[in-house]
Amino acid sequence: MNLDWLNFLAGVGIFLWGMSLIESSLAKLASGRLNHYLSSWTKTPITAVITGAACTTVVQSSSLITLIVLALASSKLLNLKQAVGVIFGANLGTTATGWLVTFLGFKFSLGEFAIYFIGIAALGRVFFAKNSNQVALYSLFISMGLILFSLDIIKSGTLGLSENFDLSDLKSQSPLIFVAMGMILAALLQSSSAVMMMNLSAAHAGLISVENAFAIVVGADIGTTSTAVLGSIKGAKIKKQLALAHVCFNLTNAFVAVLLILPLIKTIFDYLSISDPLISIVAFHSIINLMGILIYLTVFTYFVNFLSQRFKDTLSPIESRLSLIPLNMPPVAIERFRSEAVSFINQVGQFNQKCLSTDLINSEHYFELKKMEGLFIKLSRQLSERPLTQEQTQVLYNLLAATRHGIYSAKLLKDLLVDLEQPDLEESYHDKSTFPIFSQAKAFYEDSRNLFDHRVELSFEDFTKNWYEQLFHEFKTSEANLLTSQISQNISVDIISTLLNLNKSLYKSCKYYMQALESIDKTFKDTNHEN
Repeated sequence: MNLDWLNFLAGVGIFLWGMSLIESSLAKLASGRLNHYLSSWTKTPITAVITGAACTTVVQSSSLITLIVLALASSKLLNLKQAVGVIFGANLGTTATGWLVTFLGFKFSLGEFAIYFIGIAALGRVFFAKNSNQVALYSLFISMGLILFSLDIIKSGTLGLSENFDLSDLKSQSPLIFVAMGMILAALLQSSSAVMMMNLSAAHAGLISVENAFAIVVGADIGTTSTAVLGSIKGAKIKKQLALAHVCFNLTNAFVAVLLILPLIKTIFDYLSISDPLISIVAFHSIINLMGILIYLTVFTYFVNFLSQRFKDTLSPIESRLSLIPLNMPPVAIERFRSEAVSFINQVGQFNQKCLSTDLINSEHYFELKKMEGLFIKLSRQLSERPLTQEQTQVLYNLLAATRHGIYSAKLLKDLLVDLEQPDLEESYHDKSTFPIFSQAKAFYEDSRNLFDHRVELSFEDFTKNWYEQLFHEFKTSEANLLTSQISQNISVDIISTLLNLNKSLYKSCKYYMQALESIDKTFKDTNHEN
């Protein structure tokens, strides 16, 4: 293989690796803050677009922003209107990569500096990183160095190709050929940034004209929609709606570029005093995305209504939310898993409370909880196949332990429903003097609702400490009353036997539930230790 082609392909490979490393590092370092910004600063379509553009510009990863938006939308923290606005803004934010590459990669030669930058960051990662956050920070620096280094390799490769090969026929090809080229490259590489970098390198080396580079930009924007479309085929409803929004937006941009912007591009660049070919290419990319946003903002409400009427969700709400968890980003995935596990334990508490009240309940509610546990086990298996840190593995273990204890707790009360519905037993277990554990268990689950509704300011650990001793005392008191007290002399032996079983099951149900809360609490401590 010619060395110039080898340089070019090696540079592309290093660039893609650097972009992937940036994404995974920022997923660890910034996902929590991005969750906050994307859920708090997106109240109107304009602020949603601005927030999406700003966050994507900072983290240089529209896919990371999209994954977080999907997670927030599935949790009802973002509505469809907000999510669409952020996705549109993310499209504009990705154009920042082209500007950075143009000014840092082509206006300056930073390849030699990048080697030293990578080396120093690598030494820091090996010798000075004390926790996973610091590892991610040094990895971020390494990835930035890799990108700068790759640009120099690609430049040398494309310049060599322009000197050693006669590619004049390439420039005379129809613009449609270059549109198709951009689409194919973006679909294969799954990175519009990589295509833009290759596009700029080819234009810089004189392999293609500026007009052909514009066509590649249009094609690349269309090609990037393939990832969203393929990923939404078996996905949740919100995923399909956002994929459709992405396709509509980029197709609109393509038509606007061809019909409106290209005929006027020389006038626009003369007005903006842009003569540099590379700046012309990245400016064109930014302009078509900005024009697309302005067009859709004028019909934003109608467009969102159109999206909301498309597709039906064939998945249950929990299946839909879990399907949106990004398995290739373990920090984000584990955070979403924990959020779902907390919600699950809350639902177990509500189920248990209903079992002990006069509310109608049937075993189907329990089997719904069992199905959720099965989904959590499946998710855990998928995550365990990813490269996890020791702390992440421990968090995963504790989350599974929490769901398992929650199911044990619910099963104990589900199995008691038949006994609790016996008329001749009801008077006995409602008697607080003889059987105080029943009223205490009811109070425990009612208090747990207040905990989840944030009506009490306690951690899960403090909550369980407050209740352990009380429940154990009432368990022993009820047992003593049934076995030795004069109080129980008027109760038949059969009912006493049933009440003893009921006493033990009530106490064990509460105990398992408290263990579930403690396991959840440990995941927060593990995360704090990791940081």
